[in-house]
Amino acid sequence: MTPDGWPRVLLRDLGDGIRPVLKAGRFGSALKKSDFVASGYKVYGQENVIAGDFRLGTYFVDQRKFAQLRSCEVKPGDLLVTMIGSFGRVAMVPHDATPGVINSRLLRVSPDRSRVEAAFLKAYLESPRVQKILDETAQRSTMGALNTAMLGSLEIPVPPLEEQRRIVEVLASVEKSMDATQAVIHQLQVLQGAVLDDLCRGGLPGSAARFKQSAVGEVPESWKVLTVGECLDDGILLDHQDGNHGVDYPRKAEFTQEGVPFVLAASITDGGHIDFDAAPKLPEERASRLRVGFARGGDVVLSHNGSLGLVAVIPEHWGQLVIGSSLTLYRPEGAVMDRWYLATYLSSEPFQAQLRSAANEVRRNQVTLPRQKELLLAVPPLAEQVRIGAAAESIRQRILHETRSLAARRAVKAALVDALLGRSGVSSRPAAEALDALVSS
Repeated sequence: MTPDGWPRVLLRDLGDGIRPVLKAGRFGSALKKSDFVASGYKVYGQENVIAGDFRLGTYFVDQRKFAQLRSCEVKPGDLLVTMIGSFGRVAMVPHDATPGVINSRLLRVSPDRSRVEAAFLKAYLESPRVQKILDETAQRSTMGALNTAMLGSLEIPVPPLEEQRRIVEVLASVEKSMDATQAVIHQLQVLQGAVLDDLCRGGLPGSAARFKQSAVGEVPESWKVLTVGECLDDGILLDHQDGNHGVDYPRKAEFTQEGVPFVLAASITDGGHIDFDAAPKLPEERASRLRVGFARGGDVVLSHNGSLGLVAVIPEHWGQLVIGSSLTLYRPEGAVMDRWYLATYLSSEPFQAQLRSAANEVRRNQVTLPRQKELLLAVPPLAEQVRIGAAAESIRQRILHETRSLAARRAVKAALVDALLGRSGVSSRPAAEALDALVSS
């Protein structure tokens, strides 16, 4: 029993006695390439589960082959679980899914609906705790995959059906909120791309009466177009250097949980901010022995290797920090170059196109420091830079706010699932009340 008084039943014992509760797709010669036809009964694979989209796929079998594979048939409300590679992913077969069967990389779960709501079971299988169990179990197997025996040995909490439905209802409300927030983030990112492109080509609306042709396209007549190297020579940029590299580069064992942030390309989010919490850290004493790679508040960083073209501004309040070898530091002179405008221009399509072109000149997806100095920057008068940078930063801040909101909703969902399992210290109250309390907090 769980602390809530719910019985726990092995998944393999949750069938209805008519269809097997667990069924893996047929292996070997049961389904060959020659069996596929242009239309008919669909053959579902891992791509459907991973994408959560049962419209994907172009593999079909005819009536005769479907009859041979009838034991692998999917029905609305069945759960499909990936077995190999990205194992443990779960999707529910929708009511409008094309009739069909699963292939050998999927496992079908068909619980007794009079005892278990499929959506409740899906939420349980997707919970962090169960996903960890599945991962550890699969990794111990010779093939590094799941099978019916592994999944069948899972203990499933089985509260009354009404309580299961209430749990599913509350979780669905959180997921709906998450979907809405994700849609807002996507819309803002689309807007951001369009705005950055417009601002960095034509400036603020109505600010320029005359334009001129340049190496980066048409720009306002008052703007300069200079290479990064010329900006350094003219004092528009004070510094331009790549991150820590060479024999002095820290070994993996030297990084710790606390200390001086060692910022990598992976530390930069899609919204153009640095995740200092996720960045690896170096003890202060070790960081002090580095020779290169030091950055400071107000510097703009650009990823020039691997994840090409990510841009962020280091917050002014940050003291000592180090950037890794995949990043380049741009240090603007505040009297003639606004850091937020610089970050905006480095993120814009006129500059990103140059970056991609330079990377394509070599086999590796990188743009070296000397090659970056040949790239062009459009430099408006400072007052206009400030206005452009502020406009772009307001969108970045909105994306950051929505991204944090999405993370908070994900945390709420994880807490809800923990409450459902009686693991959040709320088991003395009915589960539905505990879930309501978590949603409203």
